[in-house]
Amino acid sequence: MTKHWESVFSRSIPKHLKTLAADLAEHLTVFEQQMSGRPELHHSPSYKLVAQQTQALVTTVKNYNPLLELVSTEQKAANRIFKPSVSAAMALAYEKCAEEKGM
Repeated sequence: MTKHWESVFSRSIPKHLKTLAADLAEHLTVFEQQMSGRPELHHSPSYKLVAQQTQALVTTVKNYNPLLELVSTEQKAANRIFKPSVSAAMALAYEKCAEEKGM
């Protein structure tokens, strides 16, 4: 079970975060390109602001390393409580099994 747990946090989640970040950055870039192709928007005061914010978001989502660090930190914290929690949840079952006789 631990092997699968480690695999999810060390491989699967980072892989999916990387894919999510790339997809989101691509969609934001496409959005900004579509908006820049609409000349009627170029005279709007908010157009430049939205374009700048879109580019800032692209930069932010491409830098997902802080999120990976958070996932790693939280996974380590979860590992520390995982075994005691499972043991506590199974204590009654172990107790009942120990009481069984004649098997």
